[in-house]
Formats: sequence, structure tokens, C-alpha cells
Amino acid sequence: MILVAIAAISLVIALSVFFICFKKVSQIYWIAVVFAGSFWGLILLWALPVIICSLFVDLKKPCRKHNPFYRFYANCLIDLAIRLMRIKIHVTGEEKLPKEKFLLVGNHLSYFDPGVAMLALRSYRMGFVGATEVLYKFPVLKKIGHKVFCIPLDRQSARDGVRMVNEAAEIISSQLASIGIYPEGRRNLEGGELLPFKNGAFKIAKKANCPIVVAQIRNIENVKKNMPFRRTHVYLDFVAVIKPEEIEGNTTQEIGDLVRKTLEEK
Repeated sequence: MILVAIAAISLVIALSVFFICFKKVSQIYWIAVVFAGSFWGLILLWALPVIICSLFVDLKKPCRKHNPFYRFYANCLIDLAIRLMRIKIHVTGEEKLPKEKFLLVGNHLSYFDPGVAMLALRSYRMGFVGATEVLYKFPVLKKIGHKVFCIPLDRQSARDGVRMVNEAAEIISSQLASIGIYPEGRRNLEGGELLPFKNGAFKIAKKANCPIVVAQIRNIENVKKNMPFRRTHVYLDFVAVIKPEEIEGNTTQEIGDLVRKTLEEK
């Protein structure tokens, strides 16, 4: 809705400027120029409050409270990105999702995977585990991410892995948010067969004693070559929910094998 409202206001401004200042058909290109300038100017003005507030976010202090302000901006920014990239999300299996918070796992094809999942599950309040070099790339976004339970992970540090597991498990068990993680550990640029799992990811579910939602995403790897002129249909399917009692006493290797089998049989 925010994006539509900004686009509508920008169009009104562009048409007004054209009919007041130009009027000639040969100058009609000014409508596009003024529209683009107005659109991005209004986006910046709309984002100004969260940009200012992010300056005071302490990344060293764990987020232990739901913040509607940052969640609103996170959802809107993701929605803006999805629309600009012309992604159409098709979701199936949502009726399987549990009412309590859960650990979301699945295949990993693109940088856009978490955004698609967060938008599709906006009513479930999602956070994601992501590589430090990705989450910390943009100063404002990393602080918004921190406030919506996105957890950075230094993939080269075993100690940081322990911290991540403990933090994610606490967030889930406190019912603050559901957490998503990709057990492949990196994007599968070849597609096809799943990469070997980093089964330590499943320690989160064991520690939080929470359900594991297994999801499969398809066709998102085509976004880069299609945008901005062609729409990309992305399919997010919630394949299965593994209840805590189903994996009680199982090792993380056994849980990983179960998740892999669930995805491969889809």
C-alpha cells in the first residue's frame, strides 16, 4: 500500500509539473523524469525516520523485544524490493504451519530467498540467520535486521556458531519470532541436488524444542536475468512440519538426513 500511494502521488506531481511548466508533446518525456525523481524522493522521505532511528541501534545488545516500528519498515522495504524486481510469489502448504514459533529450513538458491520467505510469512514474524558479510554489508539495513531478529553468523568461527544457536533458540523458545536458516550453508548456484548440510543448524530446534518447518523454493534463481522487464514467478512450498517429539533423541545428523529426504522426495 505504501508503494502504491507513493507511486500515485509521484504520478500526480509529474502530470501537474508537465501541464504547468511544459505542455508541449515533444516535452512529454519530462513526465517520466519528474515521476522518477518524485518517487525516489518520497521513498527517501518516507524512510528518513527509520534511517535516523537506526543510528541509535546498538548491535552488541541482543534484541529481546518485538518492535512493530522496525518490523513495519522491514516488511515495506522487502515488499518494495520484491515489486521492483517483479517477483510474483506463489505460496502453498501454509495451512501446515504451526501456531507456535518454529525453525524454518530449506534449499538456498538466491540472496533473495530470505526476503521472499519473510514477506510470505509476515504474519508469523520471521527472522533469519545470515552470513556476517551479507547482513553487515549495508549499515542501515543491518540495524533494521537486528531489530527484526536477523542473526549474523561468522561462518569461519565455531565459537560464533555456538552464539548463533543459543541466540536463535532463545528467540524461538521465548515466542518472539520464528527463525529461518539454510542448512546448505551457502547458495546452491548450480541448482539440482542439495549441497551437503551443515547439521549444526538443527541444534537450534533441539535446544528450543520447537517444530521444524521444511520449505522448498523454486525459480528464484531466474530473478536476476528477468528483471526489470520480465516478471519472475517464484514458488514457495511448505513441504512438511517435523514436530519436536518426532526428533526427540535424534542426533543433528539424523535430523539433517530426515530434512534432506523430505526435500528430495518433494
